[in-house]
Amino acid sequence: MLRQVTREFGDRRIFDDYLGGQLDPEPFLEFDNQIERVGRIEAQPRETSVRIDGRFRQVKCSREVFDAPLADLGFAWVLRHKDPTMRGRPRVAPRRHKRLRSLSALLSAGQALACLAPRKVMVLVFSWGSGIMALRDRIGVDIGRRVRIEDAVHWAAERDVRYIDIQLDTAANALTSLDDARTAGIRRSCESQGIHLGLHTSSAVNVAEYSPYIAEAADQYLKAYIEASQKLGAEWIVVHAGYHFTSDKEMRMTAGLDRLKRIVEEAEKKGALLLLENLNKEPADAEVHYLAHTSEEWRFYFEAIQSPAFKLSFTVNHAHLVPEGIAGFVDAIDMSRVEEVRLADCFRNGYEVHLKPGAGDLDFADMFKRIEGAGFAGHYMNAFGSLDDMLDARDDLVELARQAGVT
Repeated sequence: MLRQVTREFGDRRIFDDYLGGQLDPEPFLEFDNQIERVGRIEAQPRETSVRIDGRFRQVKCSREVFDAPLADLGFAWVLRHKDPTMRGRPRVAPRRHKRLRSLSALLSAGQALACLAPRKVMVLVFSWGSGIMALRDRIGVDIGRRVRIEDAVHWAAERDVRYIDIQLDTAANALTSLDDARTAGIRRSCESQGIHLGLHTSSAVNVAEYSPYIAEAADQYLKAYIEASQKLGAEWIVVHAGYHFTSDKEMRMTAGLDRLKRIVEEAEKKGALLLLENLNKEPADAEVHYLAHTSEEWRFYFEAIQSPAFKLSFTVNHAHLVPEGIAGFVDAIDMSRVEEVRLADCFRNGYEVHLKPGAGDLDFADMFKRIEGAGFAGHYMNAFGSLDDMLDARDDLVELARQAGVT
């Protein structure tokens, strides 16, 4: 099943010379930004699906193959490519074979998997059935501003966390601290260790600002995040709709929508992806309220901006705070536009808190069943407690999902 391919995953030219020549161009090897972003290739219906996951490890020898059964009966082959006995040997050119018309035929002929270039190792997973990536691997950790980006990447790689997000507003991670040398190093580290990095803007910056000078600064802030995302290789940027002061809600919503439209245009030019998060409610008698905290307000923005560079980050605990709840949000939105689901516990119709799962009354099993049942295939992001709290909770969340039939 293993053949040599001389293209490198990091260059996104997977299977160009070898496997690409064995399959018709449609519908199997069909790449777009979203497929590349989550690191997978999807097969034709009812055929074996393939996920290519860029996790790279230093290893001891080539041709060591370890099978790792997944919940969906898939297997992972870790191809180890550092065998002293192989040094100095010329690469073997791939043999030419008769063109195969489907993945099933390709598997039968034993031509589906491939090695990488030296110094890189990729985990390749064949998934039988509908599963693409094990749920645990899809649950990330919100690093926020807790540690330096470099340390966060190392921490995640050591603990097999694939998705992290970072805020670039303070201390060692401030936007102004990111010179070209540092961002290049962080990008290489993420790529070599298979870490999917996202950025998370501060909700304290009012995207709905309309005052002179401050409004221009809000634009520059968001543009700076886009620029940083390109240098860091970040795959998404979580943004917000801003906040209002009760009497100026309509004016704020208009200003925020106009700003998001401008920033989405910038993201389109640069190849960035913005995710609009639904924020939390504030007490009814408070003067200041976040925008996009109900599904109706959220839809005001994402229905007005139709762009592949503009998707959604769904925070389930924020939805749990309002009467419509998680079920109402899932029913009201197009889940195909949801790129990320953020997780924390809280109390129904209560106030903003980010608790560990089980410390509130959010039904995570039902949540997973609804969201996965609606077709969500993106990543989740734990956002509560300490780094260790978020890390340990991944197994608890997987068990809760399993109880609801989600694996």
